[in-house]
Amino acid sequence: MSRKHRNLADHSVSDLYRESVSRSSSVPAESDDFDPQVYEARTETGTDEGDLDRYCLITRSEFHGADPNLCGPVRTIDKYHSAVDRLMTEGHDIFEGVLSYDTALYLKYFIKVKSWFTYSTLNLHIKQFKYSATDASAKPCDVSPQAAKLSGQAIQNWNFLRLLPLIIGDRVKDTEDAVWQLTLQLKDIVDMICAQKISVPQVAYLDVLIQEYLESRKGLFPEKMDDAEHSNISSSIMKVLPDLPAAILNILEETLQSLGVETTEDFPFIQEADLLSVLRPIQARKLVAAWKKHNQTTEIHSQSALTTPVSSTPSSHSSSPSPSHPITAPDWVDSFQIPLEKFPEALMQCLERGKRPSPRLRREMVRIVVTEIMAICASPGKQASTQVAKKMVAKYPQSLQDVIEGDVVGPGYHSLVKQLQARIENVKRNSAQRIMKRKQGSDEYDTEGIPAEQRAAVQDTYGCIQWDMKFMPVSETPESQQDKKDKMKMLSEQTNFSPDEVKTLMKCTYYSQRKDIIKGTELQSLMEDWPFLFQEIGMTVHFQELTGVSLKDTFLNSVEKKGKRLLDFMRTIFSDRKKQVMQTVIKLKFLRGQLEGCSEDVKDMVLLLLSYFEEKEETLLHYVEETCLPQDVLPESLPVTPCIIVCGTSCYTSRPFMLSIDRKIVNDQIPNFISAICLMFGSYYCLNIHYPVDLASTLEFLQRCFFNINPEKGTKVETKKNKKQLTVNPRVLTLIADLSDHEWRGTC
Repeated sequence: MSRKHRNLADHSVSDLYRESVSRSSSVPAESDDFDPQVYEARTETGTDEGDLDRYCLITRSEFHGADPNLCGPVRTIDKYHSAVDRLMTEGHDIFEGVLSYDTALYLKYFIKVKSWFTYSTLNLHIKQFKYSATDASAKPCDVSPQAAKLSGQAIQNWNFLRLLPLIIGDRVKDTEDAVWQLTLQLKDIVDMICAQKISVPQVAYLDVLIQEYLESRKGLFPEKMDDAEHSNISSSIMKVLPDLPAAILNILEETLQSLGVETTEDFPFIQEADLLSVLRPIQARKLVAAWKKHNQTTEIHSQSALTTPVSSTPSSHSSSPSPSHPITAPDWVDSFQIPLEKFPEALMQCLERGKRPSPRLRREMVRIVVTEIMAICASPGKQASTQVAKKMVAKYPQSLQDVIEGDVVGPGYHSLVKQLQARIENVKRNSAQRIMKRKQGSDEYDTEGIPAEQRAAVQDTYGCIQWDMKFMPVSETPESQQDKKDKMKMLSEQTNFSPDEVKTLMKCTYYSQRKDIIKGTELQSLMEDWPFLFQEIGMTVHFQELTGVSLKDTFLNSVEKKGKRLLDFMRTIFSDRKKQVMQTVIKLKFLRGQLEGCSEDVKDMVLLLLSYFEEKEETLLHYVEETCLPQDVLPESLPVTPCIIVCGTSCYTSRPFMLSIDRKIVNDQIPNFISAICLMFGSYYCLNIHYPVDLASTLEFLQRCFFNINPEKGTKVETKKNKKQLTVNPRVLTLIADLSDHEWRGTC
């Protein structure tokens, strides 16, 4: 434990404050960086019986008497040192000690690990924050990425922690995050320590609060390895990578520590993927290969030693070490049995009768299963959780599968995997003294396991069955492809073309269309060469060939089956939970008026999804004047990603709609909202466009639940550097699970 935290842990809070509460045997506390504003605030407000300060034993009247030095017991050197040793000064131990170091550490976690904001954003918020007159004279200092502590004076650091929830609270995406809760706990502790009056029971509570804080902090941010083992690990790395910069070496050591590496004996359990956040792929492979080779050599020596005859002296037996922990077989998942005998009777009744268990019973089931798993394997990975979830869903598909109105979402077990993983992490957080793998923020050495071009291609092929045709159809030639292409250009200028003929031509030229798109042909050239690709008749054919899904038919069938259930859930259940959704429901009811029909329901559905996921409507829908012509739309006002242009103040009254891609209007005659939604969504797949982060949840929910595209791996969302991508958006999974529960409750 560091010295700055040992000051809190070595002495009980009761000891530190007994004198200040009972006023029996202490002396006035001073600090060489004592801030007059703090003292002034205390003395002006005052405490009971006219005390100058809760650290001071004499009253104001005694202090202003003839000789204040004659008041109280006579002070000797021994008494002075005894009192000072037991007294915790706020300036040194809190504001420039624990608060300064820990707050800087937590901010680094929020920025580097969680990516909630950047140092620039934080410092901008600090400068733009509207401080009160009292706080304005001691504004917090800027936070430096390189500094291990806050750079401000005591009063500035105190103000910073006190105002931190107001300064960055809107950037905190997960208020239940353990480190954010730890930050708030530190704030509560400091608030109590700085209180102008504190009772004996509150001192006891503060004692408990500090002990909990120290334990939580130690679990989330464990101390460094001991020097000898640290040196062994460093030398092992430098033997393989002698030219590794010192800065990268330090980050690599931190990463290994966060993964649980304590000695060099843990190296064989490290995988290449664990190191890719710090090292280049080749560097990571060299390290892993060297460590595995060393481990194999060690095993060979061990086996030869076992086969060599040894004397049966007591010393030989005592020198052979026995493992302190049981060795777990790597294939434990294959033999894992679901602990059905430990499930509650109510849960077993649901499972055996094919009914969906209530959320409470499902959580109880997850707790029991995770307890059983971790009794076998102390640190199971996601792959193990996935295999267990597969077993459970396969045994009880009607009760545990992810379904909406009978349609299986994805492979059907993602929500159960999510719950198992969340429970495992919660259990490990309480027992394992480590945090999640840290990410390296340096652009110079920050690498991914897959090159950028290849990673983009992986995202482009997401959900596709025929993304790139390697060979031209046997019945086609380059000349025939060009002839059909020219014919479609001619037909696009006519108003009475045959739809069937266009569909046939689009299907026959799919090979050439894909080649032009994949090689990155400019959008304007695509519009000129393949005009029907941006109309409903042509995009439907291209989308069908690309994904195997009928674009509009699939969407309409899904709306018919699931739309009512989704709207009912949003309007009744969730509007009661979230004020923003309730406001949207009321607003849409007013805008829609007496209008009825499938198209109006789809508008409600899309707008409510945007409200539910708290995503930006302007990224999906751009409103212009009702009489606005395509050439009048300002390109700079449009988003880069596919966007529906609504002519009017409301999509309920707009006729027709337009579609823009890359700030260009590619179709200005879309007859209805359903066609507009289908064309907008189809554009992402046909033109290799990634989902924007601002619409990630809404588009993925539409993709999985209404267009029935459910890949088991990968993502269509544009990636952020150093940000882990999940196969299924957790927020989408949560809504799917809630809808499934709502469906079962509705049928009971």
